[in-house]
Amino acid sequence: MKFEYQPFQLKQTVQNKQNSITFQQPSERYRTMLIIERLKKAFHEFVNKDDFIAFLQWAQGLKRREIYVLPSLFEENMLEKWKHHLGNFIVDQAKKYKRMFRHLLNAYYHTNNTRWIWEAVQTCYVSHQEFHEKFTINTDVEKWNSFLEASDPNAWLVNAIKNENNDYATIFKRHWLTESTKVGHIVLIKMFLSAEESFFIENESLFEDFYTNSTDQTKQLMTQALIQNCRLSNVYQLARNVIYPDRRTHRRHPMLWKDIKEKEKEEFARWILRLEIKNFFEEINTSHERFHYWKKFVVNLEDLIIIDEKKTMLMFFKDVVVMEVLGTGAVYIYSRHIFDEHFWPLLQNVQNYYYLERRKFMNKDLIIQDGIIKQSNGDMHTREGRLIHSGAWQSRFDSYFMLTLNWEVNEDVLAKKEREQFKLENDPVEARNSI
Repeated sequence: MKFEYQPFQLKQTVQNKQNSITFQQPSERYRTMLIIERLKKAFHEFVNKDDFIAFLQWAQGLKRREIYVLPSLFEENMLEKWKHHLGNFIVDQAKKYKRMFRHLLNAYYHTNNTRWIWEAVQTCYVSHQEFHEKFTINTDVEKWNSFLEASDPNAWLVNAIKNENNDYATIFKRHWLTESTKVGHIVLIKMFLSAEESFFIENESLFEDFYTNSTDQTKQLMTQALIQNCRLSNVYQLARNVIYPDRRTHRRHPMLWKDIKEKEKEEFARWILRLEIKNFFEEINTSHERFHYWKKFVVNLEDLIIIDEKKTMLMFFKDVVVMEVLGTGAVYIYSRHIFDEHFWPLLQNVQNYYYLERRKFMNKDLIIQDGIIKQSNGDMHTREGRLIHSGAWQSRFDSYFMLTLNWEVNEDVLAKKEREQFKLENDPVEARNSI
């Protein structure tokens, strides 16, 4: 018997090695990007030389795949006459190539170029409408036709969403639109600016994402719409945890609220400050007597910061800063300019106030001592310059604020001042956002 040697193991090892080596082909998207960059470079040369004839000869020699990506050559700072040259050529090509439709529509979604690209989208569709109705769209033809006839496609999409129960996801899917595109972003921002409360509630995470990544001007528009169209307690997550950390209140940071109407920014300030005071006290005082005392001063309160693991509250008024301490029930008062000079830099350099310790704000040499000197007759306070929550403390506090700081302390008078100052009597926004 004759045996013939075959290196099976070696062959198998080589084969396995070959199988494990995969040559990564450039992705379709990457190849498209290379084409676009090459076309942009050539196009810029024509623009710089202002040579329309050379551009036209070059463009007419492009392959179909290159023609499909020509909308990517549009730039905001391009000369108008070159936008005209490029736009006219693209519209002419849209008449010829029916399969250019989806490329054009996608280009519009990414650029929001209604002057040239949207016109090319409409031209391509009308020029090959029977084909697109049968093969490209196939379903919801009437809605597509209505959309593609619109002179303002973004407004059409907003109205379509409102007319279909605010179901933006269905509208976007039907028209091949996504939230990440420029048009998708614009449409959803417009929805938030005009939608009813239910849309905010159903799309909380979307609102937060858009708000976080928007310009300050858009943030103010979204804030205005949220306050105007919603009961703030129903959109607590957005009002308390998205807008408030970013905007605080207009009383403390007026420039962050400069484009928001007076009624709405004042309503937000009163709602959030009352809420913060209530939340601060409710865990230790079931009757909330301290909350009910301090809330009457909300009309004069500019800002409020809670520190020391929710055991200390700083209330910022125009003339003083009041520091309310849980546990001991003590209240310390600083002149506003003294506090800002010594302690405000500390607050500015901290991301999370929660763990900021109270001791960093304790300086008895800086605390207002005027009028806080008597205790033996139970009149007011201690020699250490603090107010104490004991006995009939509300009347003692009122006496101090009235005599030492010249504050109005009558709750009815303060409430009347609030109504008159901000014209809030019988105001629906005030009614739905009261605490």
